[in-house]
Amino acid sequence: MSDAVILEVDGAIARVTLNRPDAFNAMNRELRDSLKSAIGDIHRNEAIRVVILGGAGRGFCAGTDLAEELQTPVYLLLEQEYRPILNAIGASDKIWI
Repeated sequence: MSDAVILEVDGAIARVTLNRPDAFNAMNRELRDSLKSAIGDIHRNEAIRVVILGGAGRGFCAGTDLAEELQTPVYLLLEQEYRPILNAIGASDKIWI
């Protein structure tokens, strides 16, 4: 996992921080891939019960990084990139805040 997402685990609590504060944590490929990896790590760790999802700096997440993603049609980004992330969080047996 890159430093685009920081995963910290303290007992039953995991803190996931989107770490692109200069871009208001806008999602690019690196951040999405790191977030997917962190979600996988969280799901495999049975000790984790609660996950706190946040963003570094002043904002949580500005959405898609348009400067990097304009080449990909929006519907493909939604279906192939964002939906799996949201489904993984929604199907999780952990509490997500």
